Amino acid sequence: MFPSLLTIDKDLNEQEKNIEGPFQVILTTLPWVKKEEDQGCTMPIKYLGYKIKYINPAPGHKHKRSLYEIKPGVWVPRGQVPEIKLYKKTRRRQPEVQLLNKKQWDNYYAKHRDTLLKKGRIRKNNNKDKYWIINNRWNNSEKGFIMNLYSSALKESKKGRHGKGIPVPFDFTKETWWQHWLKQKATYGMYCPYSKVLMTTMRGKGRGTRGGGKRNPTNISKDQIWPGRGYTPLNLIFCTVKFNNDKQSITPDGCEAVTDVHNQRMNNWAKQMIRKRNV
Repeated sequence: MFPSLLTIDKDLNEQEKNIEGPFQVILTTLPWVKKEEDQGCTMPIKYLGYKIKYINPAPGHKHKRSLYEIKPGVWVPRGQVPEIKLYKKTRRRQPEVQLLNKKQWDNYYAKHRDTLLKKGRIRKNNNKDKYWIINNRWNNSEKGFIMNLYSSALKESKKGRHGKGIPVPFDFTKETWWQHWLKQKATYGMYCPYSKVLMTTMRGKGRGTRGGGKRNPTNISKDQIWPGRGYTPLNLIFCTVKFNNDKQSITPDGCEAVTDVHNQRMNNWAKQMIRKRNV
């Protein structure tokens, strides 16, 4: 009733012989070479032009780890392959990907906030030297120094000047504070608008001291042009620490009064000198 399996197999073989066209099936078996020094296997297959080898899985994992030979004798994991790194970098710059990543991170952080903060504290305590070097490098950079001034000004606006509890007006965000500095820098450069001294961003390198040690007199400091009127775009200027300390709480009216007295004294002195010459 039904044809035998031998008859079916014979018919299929005859049909395969009669197939004509560009389609060919090639079955090959690729040799695997055992390498004792790598504790894994090397495949002659290439991935993006790189040879691949597999090594024993990491502790606690089942699957073997793949390594790629980017240079003769240089084997790296998949994430370190140049083409993969470029792809990831390009993808992360896409606005929709950035928005999605931010949303996912916010949700994850909200659920595991306490755990993440605890791990962060433990990590910093176990790597104090490393984090001190990183923080010191940021604090001595231009942007890091200016943003530290933003943090101190924001704190001052809430707790008052010198912690006296009198609120100080504050009309800046991190971005507008940085842009305010760039605007002044475009006009005056790195020079103090008052004393014309070159300003620096050299934070003290002392460890265990508040503020990193003694303040550098040429460092940048935030100044209220009219003391007490707060940090606003019209009242904020960056100057040297020394001039800010010398200026203290004197107002523009006070400066004008000092100038008027000085000019009056100079005029009187000039008149006296003329009289002595005439005599």
